[in-house]
This record gives sequence, structure tokens and C-alpha cells, in this order.
Amino acid sequence: MTIDVKDPAPGLYPGVSEEIYFSIDAVNASTLKLMRRTPMHARHESLDPRDETAAQRAGTMNHCAVLEPARFANTYIPPLMDPDTEKPLPKRSNLQKAQWEQYRQDNSGKVIIEPADYKYAEDMQAAAWANPVWKEILTGEGHNEVVIIWIDPSTGLKCKARIDRLTTYKGWTVTADLKTTKDASPFWFARDCHTYGYHISAAHYLNGLEVLAPMERKHIILALEKKKPIGTATYQLTGTSLMQGMEECQKLIHLYAECEAKGEWPGYPVDVTPLELPAYAIKTDDWQDE
Repeated sequence: MTIDVKDPAPGLYPGVSEEIYFSIDAVNASTLKLMRRTPMHARHESLDPRDETAAQRAGTMNHCAVLEPARFANTYIPPLMDPDTEKPLPKRSNLQKAQWEQYRQDNSGKVIIEPADYKYAEDMQAAAWANPVWKEILTGEGHNEVVIIWIDPSTGLKCKARIDRLTTYKGWTVTADLKTTKDASPFWFARDCHTYGYHISAAHYLNGLEVLAPMERKHIILALEKKKPIGTATYQLTGTSLMQGMEECQKLIHLYAECEAKGEWPGYPVDVTPLELPAYAIKTDDWQDE
């Protein structure tokens, strides 16, 4: 099914690139999560998106390495290496320059990346595929990078999402979302879920799929640590957490619709606002000066 970027019809579109996805004018989870900051910030990001950073490019590559090893191998390559030094071949002599030119021609269309970055992607891939649950999710019948387009029934807004993987697991249809993290333990990754709004993303995905093809589904998060030994953990948001995501998602999309209808995208309050330290920083009765 081919997607019309200018006026995409509601539906499911597997294998859509990030570039095409970002060019589609519709409300996504990232925009809704920015609405938590202020509508002004969400609107600015929609109209003037930031250029892709080096970290984001690396994230795209690592995503590809984990979700689609074959495409990773056909898209990315390390530089031409010097067999004597085991380092990238210099480009000093005419012979070396000719070798580099031939290497580029032989690998036309591929992205040449630093050896350390290539090895890092391979290490993340190996850690992910060593997890038997992940392997079943990644190899089961399904599709990667599935773009979904739908009309939100409560606001009439056109919405979009790009799901890492839509597949089945243990008899359930599931959406699988790959997330990298510093710490994949339940305590710390739960904080990530709240900080980065993963529960809102999950709600947005499931809401869209429910509009397009109603059925009960599960949302699974694949948490992959960024540093060695690269631990992996598989999480499913509890009913309470997912319900909170649903409630926040609905509140935010209605706020977006209201701002769009009025043509007003307010920022922070202009009045003096009381500010209190977070709960964990508040002194308790047993706190004493040292």
C-alpha cells in the first residue's frame, strides 16, 4: 500500500522511512508530549523541526541494526581498513586514494561509518537477538516501521504514528517499541517511561490501531541499555499505567484541537507562579543540618 505524503488516507503502511513519515502533516505522539511543556513549544516543533543530530543519526542506525539486521548490513559499512594497522586506511598516497575510490564504488549507496560506531551497533544487535523473547518478537510474522494514519474520533484531527514493530507474541497482536536507556532495571526504566512519556506513546499507537482495526492488543517495550554489558529487558505497561497514558493522551489531543481552532498556542504563564521543590527534595522531620 503506497502512502500519499500530501494527503495520506487512513490505513497501515509498513516499511515507511523516517524521512517520509516526518513529512506527513498529522499529529503524532511527539507533538502531544511537547504539549505537556506548552502548546507554544509543540507548535514551534511542528512548524520548524530541529535538524537531525549526530545522536539521532546513531539512534536510527542502531534501531536498524536491532530491528532489521539484513537492511543494516546492506545500508552501513565500516571504512576501508588497513590490514597492517587494523585502522582506517589513510588517504595520503595516490594508491590509497584509488583504493578508497574503488571501495566507495563497490559500496555505492551505503553509509560509511566509524569502526567504533559500527562495532557498537553490532554489539547492540547481538545483545538484542540473544534475548529469546526479543528474538521471537523480531522474527515472528509481522512488519517493521509501520506508519498508521487515522482520524481521531473525538476531535477530527488527522493523526499519525510510526510503530517499530507490529507482530504477534504468545497469541496476542502486539506493538513493540524499542527504547535505549542507561538503566533497564524496573525502578529506573519506569522513571524513563514517565520522563519521556512512553505511556503516552503507547496510548497513541493503540488508539490509532483501535480506530483502524478494532481488537484487543498489547504494547511491549524492548528496553536496551546503551553501555556494556548491554542488558535487555522486556516490559508491558500495567493497566493502571496504560490507563494514565490514555487519559493524558486524550487530554493533550483535545488541548491541541482547542489551540488549533483558536489559532492560539500559549507558552508559560505570564503571572508570577509559585514554585516548590520536588517531593524528593523536601526536608523531612528527621532531616538535620550536618
